[in-house]
Amino acid sequence: MSEQTTSRFTSQKPEDIEWRVNVARVDAAIEGMVRDPILAAHMDRMRAAGATTEERLKFVSEYFPNDVMSAAE
Repeated sequence: MSEQTTSRFTSQKPEDIEWRVNVARVDAAIEGMVRDPILAAHMDRMRAAGATTEERLKFVSEYFPNDVMSAAE
């Protein structure tokens, strides 16, 4: 793996973060995990509005029932 590719995994540059998001989406699709379209649209709106990572994580943790989140662990 090249040094440039390796740094994309830890970089906080917006383009590298977006690259990691897209990689995660592709990996999920390969595994047959379907994105929740309502959640995805809301997260896109939050991201565009400048919501922090903490704000987005809080929303996700409140969006899913506790039994769904614990089943994923």
